Amino acid sequence: MIQYIIMLQASFKSRVIGASQLNWRKFELIQNEEPRELSQLDMQKLKVSMLKDKFAQPVCVWQDPVSKIVYSLDGYYRIKAMEELAQSGEKLPVLIPAIFIHCANKQEATKLLSLYLSHHMSLAGIGLLEFIEEYVPIVSLTNTENLNPEKQTLTGMAL
Repeated sequence: MIQYIIMLQASFKSRVIGASQLNWRKFELIQNEEPRELSQLDMQKLKVSMLKDKFAQPVCVWQDPVSKIVYSLDGYYRIKAMEELAQSGEKLPVLIPAIFIHCANKQEATKLLSLYLSHHMSLAGIGLLEFIEEYVPIVSLTNTENLNPEKQTLTGMAL
């Protein structure tokens, strides 16, 4: 048991490589479309929370080492909420906290995004399937027994 714990500690490394304040308007969203659902009520709750509680959780980002583009891994709806708040005249900060996550490439960053999505939101079956097929080809989606068509969500699949 002790040997296993030592091996686990040796192989367990943090992907967090830094933190900074970044201009949220310059983030690229790694997903083309929203592969998850957020109701209008939930969007309104998010905006109210952001105005009341401010920006309490950093956005996880990955910077492409070649293009230097910074991609948001988990801030899709917070950024969309900020865009809507700015359009309605709210005064928002230019810089928000961001945590840089190490990824070898965009495909690996997108794989992490699918993990963030599965933890934070309900996943829309169709959008998620298209998203995974485009960016995470290592997941086999030919077995549809895990697809729940009534709720259009994935169940019991490890992403």
